[in-house]
Amino acid sequence: MLEALDRLRDGITTAVTDDADRADVLHRLRALVDELDAAAGATEAGEQDSSPESVSDRLQSASDDELFELFDSDFRLT
Repeated sequence: MLEALDRLRDGITTAVTDDADRADVLHRLRALVDELDAAAGATEAGEQDSSPESVSDRLQSASDDELFELFDSDFRLT
């Protein structure tokens, strides 16, 4: 799965050439993250997220440049 994400990252950074396409891609990626969070139940029932900001929150608030930097970093969230 991680290799597929790497290929996706490489394809997106190559194919996205203008701001309109970048905005569309970012919108879809954010929607995908929301779906993954919902499916995984972002936190276990009864548990609180101990991090000050969840990954979903960080992705939602990230700028375009920050998201593309994330792609370039092989999805390491630091």
